[in-house]
Amino acid sequence: FLIATSIYPQVIFFGTGGFLQQFLGNNVFEGTSFRFSSLQTRNGSLPADSGVASIGLLLNGCRVTGTFKFEERGTDFFLLSSNPVSANGWFFHVKAEQPRSLDPVRFRLDVTSSMTPSLPSSSWKTVSASHCVWDIGSSRCLPLPEMVFPTSSSPSVANEISLHIPWFNALGSIFIYIPVFVFVFLVPVFATLGRTSLTLLSFGLAFFIPGVIEVIVGAASFSNSPLSLLYWLFLGFSSIVFGLILNFKEAYTMTYVPIHFIFCFTGLQVQNYLVYRNNSFQLPLTASIFALVWLLFVVLRFFALRKAREEVSMDMNKYSELWQRTKEGEEASELLSRLSRMGREFNMSKRARHLKKRLSTSAISTAMEHFPAVNESFRRKQPALTKVWSMDQVYAQAFLLQPLFLHKVQQLALRSRGCFLADSNEFELVRWEGVSREEKLRRRVKFATVKSVDRAMEKASRSYTGDVSRLTDIVRQCIVFTSLKDLVSCFDEVIKDDELLVLRVKNRFDDSYDANFSAGYRDLCINVLLRSELAASWGLSGHVCELQLTLEEFKEWSWEGEGHKRYVKYRNKRISTQKNFSFKHEIL
Repeated sequence: FLIATSIYPQVIFFGTGGFLQQFLGNNVFEGTSFRFSSLQTRNGSLPADSGVASIGLLLNGCRVTGTFKFEERGTDFFLLSSNPVSANGWFFHVKAEQPRSLDPVRFRLDVTSSMTPSLPSSSWKTVSASHCVWDIGSSRCLPLPEMVFPTSSSPSVANEISLHIPWFNALGSIFIYIPVFVFVFLVPVFATLGRTSLTLLSFGLAFFIPGVIEVIVGAASFSNSPLSLLYWLFLGFSSIVFGLILNFKEAYTMTYVPIHFIFCFTGLQVQNYLVYRNNSFQLPLTASIFALVWLLFVVLRFFALRKAREEVSMDMNKYSELWQRTKEGEEASELLSRLSRMGREFNMSKRARHLKKRLSTSAISTAMEHFPAVNESFRRKQPALTKVWSMDQVYAQAFLLQPLFLHKVQQLALRSRGCFLADSNEFELVRWEGVSREEKLRRRVKFATVKSVDRAMEKASRSYTGDVSRLTDIVRQCIVFTSLKDLVSCFDEVIKDDELLVLRVKNRFDDSYDANFSAGYRDLCINVLLRSELAASWGLSGHVCELQLTLEEFKEWSWEGEGHKRYVKYRNKRISTQKNFSFKHEIL
């Protein structure tokens, strides 16, 4: 598709009859007989004769000389030549003896290659008129004889009409395709080379630069046709926004495609009806192609989502039943309300917003701003942080941080009666409080391992356009609770812990959460930074970890009922439209 798209501007620009040939031709017309037809006089009445004393031809602003013969027949005035004559402009003089109220202000110029003036109308071609507007899709000036011309009242003044291409029309209908050709051609080239960022940049510039050109053309063409400004502004604004979205908000690209089509379609119809006085229906070619691709995407996505939902319908029903059971009782309602309030207050707090804004530049320095007590010690041990660029860096951090984070999670489980999965083929929970002091019993626990490299690469590519610094769950653990009260207690411990810096809380136990995104599964997902002195000294305080808190009933179904396996298939088939904030890792 991209290769075909890159060929399209080449064909319309360099092809036979393309814009380049039209530009080089400079709107030159050729003929042996030229007919001036008067349509309306200055006083608004129909003319009795042509009202002109003579007409002449111009080529690139210079008068064409030769042996010409003049003839007037009623409202028509003819210029005849024995040899073909080329021109891209013309002029006329009004009759000196007639009243100025009878000067022609609406007229038309036709041309034919025959020397016989009395040919039928079908043999004549209209090349100019009392007014013309420059075509947006070519270098031609479209004749509009229904509009008046400011005919001079002085018979000695030549009334000139030039069809020489103005710079703004050449820029808007011809040279605007050069950046399109260059950048769209570069898209498949960079994509083949695996340069994702350059691919997106080229694709965005293929819209952004033409958009800027369209705005310039609209402003310049205002004097020729004020209403044309609407068309160029519609296209220019939409193209600029499209280019910016492609480069800075790629996730919204498919959402904006139909909006771009509406802008282009509206602008084109305004141009047709108000400027060209043409009632024909026309679709914008490029925007229509993108709109068709978008429509195909929407249809295919609809069927894919429906099939994916059917595959997890049993899980969603089960989780819904568990959720209704979890909410029963006054104590449960109070705990859930408290949990929602705590999570919402944190996410909306000034500190959370500030951390989200600043984390991409220096996670640990932001943390120090809010925790002055450890500021000085951190500054002694933690140099400036920089962004992680490779998966090797992410996993080098992850393997060092995993035992430190696990130790912290074990402490949280101990303080809140938390459980972990047992290392068994059957679903079994082991309460950490009962086994933490005995090495033999501790071996029964199956802790979460570092996220697999394959899944991490898949997520970075699918969700973050290859930016590995936005992966926030490489180091992760899950604590399971037998009661909602213990889960809320653990969340309290996380917030109060001086060695944990909470960055985001995703509360799937909130009634406002749309469980369709997780196939009905519910938990409390917390993104944190481990800011212990050891983690800081190893340069790991900028690595975002994930802690999941969930209830036994939900975990049991995802394990024994193989709900998680079906969810993975469901997740892979759907394209998430959730707008998620992503934190970036920092590294020494």
